[in-house]
Amino acid sequence: MIHLAEALRQNDHGRHIAIDPFASSRFDGLGRAHLEEAGLATRVTLYEEPSELCLPRLVREGLRVNLAFVDGHHLFDYVMAECLFLGKLLPRGGFLVIDDANLPGVARACDFLAANRPDFEELTETRRPGLLQRLFRAPLPSPPPVLRVFRRVADEDTRDWTHFVPF
Repeated sequence: MIHLAEALRQNDHGRHIAIDPFASSRFDGLGRAHLEEAGLATRVTLYEEPSELCLPRLVREGLRVNLAFVDGHHLFDYVMAECLFLGKLLPRGGFLVIDDANLPGVARACDFLAANRPDFEELTETRRPGLLQRLFRAPLPSPPPVLRVFRRVADEDTRDWTHFVPF
């Protein structure tokens, strides 16, 4: 949180919005204290509530964001809910970055998004030739990416109500 707020201050542009229901209860408010100590508290709005409750309200309020970073609940249905609502906050050209995509529930949510949301394109590089692969001149299995990155490429989700691509 502090690194993003510092980048925003250096560019004198934008605000960082964080959703963390445990910022005070589990982490004793240390994030907020560090922001205040660094003089960055005015760059960050912190919502201390679950994202599945906060995000629908932000959509209703008409909030728009250029970058959304998902690093919350790691269960498939929670990640899908976050992606659904964050997709409504992102304009065309906005980025959705999903952390911990190597975990099963998060990976499946990312796979669903990649297969079923034509208004998003995945930018994640999944094959990176490493030293061993170059030495043996043979493809080696790549570990699953920890981050998966999607860009909003259309203003609306125009799928027919019967649309579903197995993933």
